[in-house]
Amino acid sequence: MPTPYSGGASSVNHPDSATPDHQHTIVPSSHSSEPAGSEIGPVVPGAPGFEAPQTRISCGAILATSVDTLKLSLYLEWSSLEVFQKLQVAKELAQEQNVDCMPIELFGHSWNVSRAGVHAYSYRLVSGDVRLMLSQRQANSDYPNAILEIGSMSCWAPGYMEIYQGVIRMLERWGGILAKERVSEVHLCADVVGQSLKDLPCTDEDYWITRAHRFAVFHNRRKLTGITIGKGDIMLRVYDKVAELAAKSTHKQGFFANAWGLETFDQTDVTRFEFQLRRKVITQFQPGINTVQDLTDHLQALWDYCVGDWARLTATKVDRDQRHQDRAVLHSVWDQLRAAIWTGKKICERIQRQLQGDFDRLCKQAAGLSMSIASFCGLLPDDVDGIVQHSQMYVEREIRRIWRVKAEFVNRMRRKTCRLVDPLVNVAEVTPF
Repeated sequence: MPTPYSGGASSVNHPDSATPDHQHTIVPSSHSSEPAGSEIGPVVPGAPGFEAPQTRISCGAILATSVDTLKLSLYLEWSSLEVFQKLQVAKELAQEQNVDCMPIELFGHSWNVSRAGVHAYSYRLVSGDVRLMLSQRQANSDYPNAILEIGSMSCWAPGYMEIYQGVIRMLERWGGILAKERVSEVHLCADVVGQSLKDLPCTDEDYWITRAHRFAVFHNRRKLTGITIGKGDIMLRVYDKVAELAAKSTHKQGFFANAWGLETFDQTDVTRFEFQLRRKVITQFQPGINTVQDLTDHLQALWDYCVGDWARLTATKVDRDQRHQDRAVLHSVWDQLRAAIWTGKKICERIQRQLQGDFDRLCKQAAGLSMSIASFCGLLPDDVDGIVQHSQMYVEREIRRIWRVKAEFVNRMRRKTCRLVDPLVNVAEVTPF
């Protein structure tokens, strides 16, 4: 099925911009015979003029990096609603014929229109691994009236920027002018080709230094398939990409074999390191990352934060007792990840703000508990000095009781501090909640 960026008037050429789209790169390790920094262009198996990449595994591990998923919130100003009339007809036909979707041609662009919308969007359009959700709401709403999701293969080739620009031009032809856009989620990944997951110490929490609270290990039929660190707004997945392709994504096997420079997808082991960042975390980076161009400009900075500040895999177990985390020697694979080169030279920093409202609520709760303590002790309701004195005495006594087990006290304080200001902590010392 034609995609929204291929063929006829809807084709999009990559612009001659100062900051090109980040296409995936394959960088051999120091043990490989291939020149470091070699790039492979868009990989579209079966397309006219397609040639398989010439890079082949020689020895050692090869690093392939790319944006793997991109989700955008779009605010469109509609000058015409003609397209929604056509979408409604296709949607109703799908419902009448009891099929999941109905193919439709819209001004030279081919999509599948789903029989049902999703959440606040009446129309869900799919083309390959590109999904577009549309609503007739106007752009002045606080809620976006379009969602664009660019999947894994399209992000690797021809690249998220080309897909994004093609969809924006298509929407303009449909009468939708982009007023505002926001990056709502992005996945940054690095595939270490030739590296077995089971040969890494990643399942042992003592080899990790991370800001995350959660740590999980996954097996399938007693075979290790991967781990996750963190959850939701920012997290890291480390998993066996070959096993994932074999079990869940058979239609991607040939694509990634070419992307990695292999004859077959299971020719060698491939371990994927994939960071997921959602809007709540993305907004904490300053200067702000809002548009697709902002993202492109800051890809290197985001990656450096993920592999340099947020998580690190060490070569030996971290010295927990002496608190010498900064002296830990990194694993050679992690050194390779930190050396990965992305587009974008602009610097950004993650700045987390402690909300004053949280502090105020805690103070109010503490005051209420103090009044309850005083009431339990039989103090008079108008004896404010006595209420303060008794509550302070009992709170101090309880804190000093916990302090008797110093390690437990310090660990509890660190967990509470982590929830507020997110300092660098060890997953092994943080109880998942």
